[in-house]
Amino acid sequence: MATLNSLLRWAGLSGWSRLFLIAPFALNPVFLFYSANGMSEMPFLLFFTASTAYFLRWLTTERWQESMFAGFSTALMFGCRYDAVPYAAAFTLGMLGVLMYSRSSIQLERAEAHLLLYLAPTIYAVFLWLYFNWLIVGDPIFFLRSNYSNAYLTRNMALDPQVAAIRGSWPLAIRYLVATTGSLSPLYIILGPVAAVQAFRQRDMGLAGLLLLTLAPPVFQFVMYRGGQTFGFLRFYISVQPGAVLLAAYLLRQCHGWARRALLSLVAVSLAAGVWTSCIAMQQSSQDAAFIQLLRGPRTVTDNWENDRTAAAALRLRFEERPVLVLADSQAENVVLFSMIPHRFILPSDPDFEQALSEPSKYADYVLIGVRSHDEVQNFAIQERYPDLYEFGGTGLVLDSEVGRFRLYRSVNR
Repeated sequence: MATLNSLLRWAGLSGWSRLFLIAPFALNPVFLFYSANGMSEMPFLLFFTASTAYFLRWLTTERWQESMFAGFSTALMFGCRYDAVPYAAAFTLGMLGVLMYSRSSIQLERAEAHLLLYLAPTIYAVFLWLYFNWLIVGDPIFFLRSNYSNAYLTRNMALDPQVAAIRGSWPLAIRYLVATTGSLSPLYIILGPVAAVQAFRQRDMGLAGLLLLTLAPPVFQFVMYRGGQTFGFLRFYISVQPGAVLLAAYLLRQCHGWARRALLSLVAVSLAAGVWTSCIAMQQSSQDAAFIQLLRGPRTVTDNWENDRTAAAALRLRFEERPVLVLADSQAENVVLFSMIPHRFILPSDPDFEQALSEPSKYADYVLIGVRSHDEVQNFAIQERYPDLYEFGGTGLVLDSEVGRFRLYRSVNR
């Protein structure tokens, strides 16, 4: 909020005008939800907004301080989400475009200095990430090929009907991208094409660079989703919300008179409309619908986890004092959390999980597996390896009991 307020002041807006723009942005349900749930979205948006704001200030000053602080912001962004990689590439292209095509003469030494100031912290952060992966787990690219990597978690996403549809049709793909980003920020859908046309007509490399920066994270997520390499979660596209305000600040700074007043009114109305469209988008998202339901009535999110709590209580009662091992995957993550006995479980994060998964009856006393949905793409390790286990059991495993929506199978060999 403070960064956006400072940027709108840079655009020449009064205190009341800034308040009318920031208030609907701050009250957007997507922003409220992800500000409170402890996930990486809000730190990512903070550093995304800060880095882009430094880019805008650099356009008018070309001071080395802005390049350096933008670099540190991007480095911290990389610690939150990998969207920082395409963002850094877009920032580099934007800076090169301004230095090479917006100046009467090109000063190579000056361009090199600014690029080094920006890229050094980001590249250093990447190497630190690789180093810590190697130091902790012995593999510098563990984050790319472990059981917690995107490649592993989304190994079946190409089979998802929606992914297959947008993969086979560019019109459907573009409609998906516009609908998703537009539901989060109608303002971005309006200002994006306006900024593109203005940048082209006026040869404004600064505006072109800004548009490139705001497009980098959502386009990166879209390309990954279309390729079946990530999930289509709404939160992966929320950078368009501050991105729209960043575009508005740049355009407002350039407008005067009636055009400025008209644009200011459009921005305020669009941000207010974004509160309503975001509510609708969250209601349609399995990840976010509970928050909207909570706002509407006296209902707690934990109601959705009643089956998991029941299963967890039953397992804790049976196994808290017994030295047994229960094989479970991410399908049972809430059960493991609520049971308060995680040391009794063999989980995907454990180094011996793959070994136990290969022969459950040999390495585990019990196997916990949830009900299988035949209508959804399965990304759970146990169900993927043993698709019939829930219904029919497996070699060396007999049904012990049903706990909530889970079945507990006991090994006859242990």
